[in-house]
Amino acid sequence: KDLWVELPTGLGLGVSWNVLWTWSKPRINMVHLNVWQRVNHFVDSKQLTRKDLLKKNIQRYSSVSALGMAEFDLMPQTFVLPHEYTLFVQSFTQLQATAAASGEGNGFHYWIMKPVGLSRGRGILLVKDLSDLTYSQESVIQRYIERPLCLDGYKFDLRLYVLVTSFQPLEAFIYKDGFARVSTAAYSLDPQTMSNKFIHLTNSSIQKQNVEGPSSDNPLLKHSAEEDDDVGGGSKIALLGPHGLWARLRLHQIDTDALWASICTVVLKSLAVVDDKMVYQPCCFEMFGYDILIDSDLKPWLLEVNASPSLGRETRLDVRVKNAMIADIIRLLDPAPYDRAALARVLKRRLGKMAKSKFSFQAKNDNDLESDLREILGDNYYPRRYGEMPAYLGNYDMLCPHTKCYERILKLKKKMFKTS
Repeated sequence: KDLWVELPTGLGLGVSWNVLWTWSKPRINMVHLNVWQRVNHFVDSKQLTRKDLLKKNIQRYSSVSALGMAEFDLMPQTFVLPHEYTLFVQSFTQLQATAAASGEGNGFHYWIMKPVGLSRGRGILLVKDLSDLTYSQESVIQRYIERPLCLDGYKFDLRLYVLVTSFQPLEAFIYKDGFARVSTAAYSLDPQTMSNKFIHLTNSSIQKQNVEGPSSDNPLLKHSAEEDDDVGGGSKIALLGPHGLWARLRLHQIDTDALWASICTVVLKSLAVVDDKMVYQPCCFEMFGYDILIDSDLKPWLLEVNASPSLGRETRLDVRVKNAMIADIIRLLDPAPYDRAALARVLKRRLGKMAKSKFSFQAKNDNDLESDLREILGDNYYPRRYGEMPAYLGNYDMLCPHTKCYERILKLKKKMFKTS
């Protein structure tokens, strides 16, 4: 970090920076960037992060064939409202009839309604009856996973961090640490608990509103008195560490390596279904926040993908995980330490040469390109090629390319669409 300087805004610095990291998509023309500059947003990443578009992109694959349905069953049953209202009502009434026929009657039968463009738990509703629906904004409604894997009787989901360094072709990495977001009230299927969001909604922004705090037997309180950065995270615990989620699940004889492999497969498939919707953007990278829920059968379900996931550091656990994750991203990207004065000299010379030339500039006949790049980037900097293993991974694992899981997904895509 001693090598980095944060540039002030509003001083007409143009494109003099190495890395541009913003909360929202920056208003810049990517065509004007030097190829070695990096921006932390893809232009069209909404194909992955908008809840309605993600659903539609997954459905493009799951609806192709029985094979697609089996392989791309990534999300709980989801409908986009109001466009798919009729389909939702059909499914809703069918599930009610099935429950009545099985003797469950008016038992636990919930859906979660979420605005397509909001995050951090804003606008989420639990729906049990068609009269509970609202129509003030476009939303998705997703079937509630009634039997989640619980930690000592408390519902939790995962917040994972996925770094994509290229679309078309796809290159991605997953951070091995992250968070289990734990409810502060014990899980219950009692219909009378429907209104208790501290049972059913694990978002940290919701759980911290519980003025009573975690129940006395909540796993969040275990080891909290110790000086341990795996805990002390509000309503979150770490994935790694002696008191992290994986260590706790292993105490219950859960194969966490197999579970992690299943989670990585879900993440890879979600990226694969949007890859053909993207365009190649060599200056871009993006870190996405994946929300994954594991059910009692140890099947991971993709709930949503967040653009610009919160990097707020409100607890010592946030500081440990997020600071290290950001540092690992920068070292993995290895931005070029280019010489700005040399760039200005090269551009001035090239513009003068072009003005004198009777012919248009042809990059393939550019005999000075290699020497000019050495002058700008230095003799010891060699940009990493697509698919090459980064010199530094930190706590990231490569998801693709050149992994067995990704090669299988590519073959699967080819087989599905060739058959269809």
